Amino acid sequence: MAKRDPSIRRLLIKNNRMITWLIILPLLVTALLFFFNTQQYNQMITNVNQANEIRSTASEKIESSI
Repeated sequence: MAKRDPSIRRLLIKNNRMITWLIILPLLVTALLFFFNTQQYNQMITNVNQANEIRSTASEKIESSI
């Protein structure tokens, strides 16, 4: 009986570690994907703002040249 206790304890510790990794790993992947998607979204907004600025200055230049 005494020999089974340490093996059961080791099994429970390994099981606990595995469950912890199975919980933490998807959370980390989700956080990284969210971070990269947020960065892409910010870059898209910056590009749209730059395009709007170029469009507004281009129309002013066209009107002034006429």
